[in-house]
Amino acid sequence: ICILGSGYIGRYLYNYLSNKLNKKTKVYILSIRKLTDLNLGSYDYVIDSADRSSGVHNSLINNKLQIIRENKKNSYNYIYFSSTSIYNNNSNKIDETSQINPNNEYQINKAKNEKFILENKKKSFILRLSNIWSIQSPRGSFIGDQVYKIQNRIPIEINDSDFKSYIDLVHIKDLSNIV
Repeated sequence: ICILGSGYIGRYLYNYLSNKLNKKTKVYILSIRKLTDLNLGSYDYVIDSADRSSGVHNSLINNKLQIIRENKKNSYNYIYFSSTSIYNNNSNKIDETSQINPNNEYQINKAKNEKFILENKKKSFILRLSNIWSIQSPRGSFIGDQVYKIQNRIPIEINDSDFKSYIDLVHIKDLSNIV
């Protein structure tokens, strides 16, 4: 198993799978910043948790996509972590039949990557994730910011407008169990 991306989700998934699977199953984690001459065909599963949300630059994303393009062999299963944000609809519930409507760079990137993967990989799985959280969620995420405020005794403000949108939370351990 190869995990692309060594950010919050990639690191947790690496630790979880390394401890959960039998010792015969090897789990590797690769930073997208260090992808060169990668032979994805040498893995049974490639789990792609690397993307712009973690400050990854366009050139690194393009390098990753070029590696996928060059490794068209369908001998491995490709799991891509996309985002429910591509629906760009905070006020209504969404499901698989909802229309996507990406309108910022992150959302457009996710939608383009989905299309690219579906066109280039027969054995692909795309998981449109909502807010992945744990008590160790990084600052800059909804839960991470709230945990920081609680730990530092900073008041949490709740406004009427906070109740006009849906926030679906998925614990990182639940995501790891799904994978």
